[in-house]
Amino acid sequence: MTIELPTSSSLENTRAVENRVREILQRYPEAGNVVSHVGRPDDGTDPKGPNNIEILADLNPRAEWPFPDNEALVTGIARRIRALPGVPTNFSQVIEDNVEEALSGVKGEIAIKIYGPDLAVLGRTADRIAAILRTIPGAADVEAARLWGQRELDIAVDRDSAARLGLNVGDVNAANHAALGGIAVSQFYEGDRRFDVTLWLAEKDRTSLDGIGALQIGLPGGAGSVRLADVAHIGTRQGAARIAREDGQRNASVKANLLGRDQGSFVAEAQARVAAPVHLPPGYQIAWGGQFENQQRAVKRLRVIVPLTAFLIFALLFGVFRSMARALLVLAIVPFTPAGAVAGLALAGLHFSI
Repeated sequence: MTIELPTSSSLENTRAVENRVREILQRYPEAGNVVSHVGRPDDGTDPKGPNNIEILADLNPRAEWPFPDNEALVTGIARRIRALPGVPTNFSQVIEDNVEEALSGVKGEIAIKIYGPDLAVLGRTADRIAAILRTIPGAADVEAARLWGQRELDIAVDRDSAARLGLNVGDVNAANHAALGGIAVSQFYEGDRRFDVTLWLAEKDRTSLDGIGALQIGLPGGAGSVRLADVAHIGTRQGAARIAREDGQRNASVKANLLGRDQGSFVAEAQARVAAPVHLPPGYQIAWGGQFENQQRAVKRLRVIVPLTAFLIFALLFGVFRSMARALLVLAIVPFTPAGAVAGLALAGLHFSI
């Protein structure tokens, strides 16, 4: 199970949520060992922050389950976890989870991607689609990717005020860069190693708006200095926490898992429900992917493979019987064989899939 909290979630808050979720899982006799992980993996291959939780729960033998099947178990666990405010869930299997993320970059059976240039439009559209999917029977773990939530410092230079004092934008930005990002002013050597001596504001002054506003900027000709707050507007804003790209285009994604429903009928209903209220401006498009994309590719291949296979079978039968009538008679059995497969799926409670 994966849980992605808001981007602003601290490590301490994430650990507290992790402990609550572990307590919920350990109440179920179906769950054996429960292993959890917060943040990104040790090898640094995934760009995960301290707001990410991944939990692996080994399941005990099915004979020990009070729940009748996997879907009932997942529904029961999800109901308890979602009682925690702002804690979305995503349930999967180990290999399935890796395959789904490799297919579409999204941890979900169904992935809907909206492509376009403006992040605000992408975010609004993704939230709108997610709200529609939640109303469709069979949808579970529906969530739109979080695009926003990164707190940013915004320093906008007042060009008129700076010009009156003989400053240009480059002078102000250079002072900001040195004070907040640091600037190498010298170097020192330790054996064969060389280190930069970096100058920047003290931490207490870099972490407050008042401290940043008090930064002194030298005036031309050595005529004293002026505060940054006198020549710039300083504030904070919510910026993009994640910008996803595919084929050179920005995109926002919506993921969903399915419970008690097959992919084909769900996607067909979802596409019809989304098409009516969601209107995209020029330059934007929606793509449906994930396991559904694999199914569509397989269907296209089967349209070629099935007729070709039937022809080859007929050729083999004709070669054996030397009679077209007998070959066609044997081949006529093929349409009736799916009845056994459909009956087997029905008895097992499984949906027709790829």
